[in-house]
Amino acid sequence: MKTTLTRRSFSAMFSLACVICAGTTLAMTDPVLDNNAATMTANLMPSASSGQGVLPLHIQRGVGIDGSMRTGSTLGWSLAGNPSGEGWNGNGMLAGVTLASGAPAVSAVDMALPSAGPRWVVGRSYNDVQTTNATPAGTHTDSNGFQGRNWFQSSQPEISVYVDNTHHENDVVYIVYGADRFLEFARTGSSSTEYKGKNGTAGVVQYASGSPDKWTYTDQMGNETVFFGGNTSGGAADWQFWKMADEAGNTIYVGDKTTAATAVTNGYSGKRIQKAYDQADRRYTYGYTSVDGVTRLTQVKAETRSGGTWASPSGLATVGQVDYDYYSSADSGQETSGTSNADFSGCLKMATVTTTLSDGSTTLATKTYYRYYPATYNSSTNPGSVYQLALI
Repeated sequence: MKTTLTRRSFSAMFSLACVICAGTTLAMTDPVLDNNAATMTANLMPSASSGQGVLPLHIQRGVGIDGSMRTGSTLGWSLAGNPSGEGWNGNGMLAGVTLASGAPAVSAVDMALPSAGPRWVVGRSYNDVQTTNATPAGTHTDSNGFQGRNWFQSSQPEISVYVDNTHHENDVVYIVYGADRFLEFARTGSSSTEYKGKNGTAGVVQYASGSPDKWTYTDQMGNETVFFGGNTSGGAADWQFWKMADEAGNTIYVGDKTTAATAVTNGYSGKRIQKAYDQADRRYTYGYTSVDGVTRLTQVKAETRSGGTWASPSGLATVGQVDYDYYSSADSGQETSGTSNADFSGCLKMATVTTTLSDGSTTLATKTYYRYYPATYNSSTNPGSVYQLALI
């Protein structure tokens, strides 16, 4: 008898040709760790991510090429091919700065309410060393998405697809799950619909055509995360997150749990999440405001209901809320002599997390305040560049 085991079942470092045990042959066809020379020293994303506009450096891959974890996901993915890592991997940072890129490791979880299976986590990551070609030697650029300049809302990961029109076996799928982190998967054949994790990434991505197309990432634990392709209605959710489910079926989702087209209509506008839901039947409503002509995420509210449906709820209660404030050109007193208020425009100023306490009538508010360098770098008077964090 021959039993074939899938990559999904194991987190191993080496290919196992076969194991003979009590007359049974167990076979694994591929190693979990598998490098791709074409992307080892390059991020081939064709452009910045379509929703939040970030473009991490190639050295900001979320895992090391040995499969060790570098930067985790708020969705709890089992994404590292060698999750145990090695002791020396801890030497990659000094005083909160990533030595390879010079970027500060800044991230935050603003709201993560308990539920079975995956949690809906509202959080942020920051990256001030982005370049136009995703290499350290490239021309510096600052992303300007809805979470503020150089920030990324982690509850809305995205995908990007590199297509080699001459040799499709070289196609690559990228999952961008933070301003400073991504995963990569290479196509297993010129006509294959499967993309295998590379350069330390574990798991596979499967493509399925439809209206819209769907791309499903399955990690080592069997969690399945579905993204929309680039053909959603009106482009409202192109390349954006739809839902994630564990092997028990516990699911978090945007818009609608079962029908992709309905999820796009109910859950997205302009590639920005409007409403999402978790396994505990909470609704997360995202609110946006124009700041200096750019749409910014200004609130995420988590609610429960005592009756009805979410289409017509009753007994609504707020159980968690995050509010975001941004600097604008109208701010005063934020600049130093000889610089303009607009130097801060679009930068995240304050994150306020409001938690409802156990008595149901009292709330606790915690605030995190951010300041940025006001002008061009000067070693004596301004030891940072515009839009770079100076103070938390």
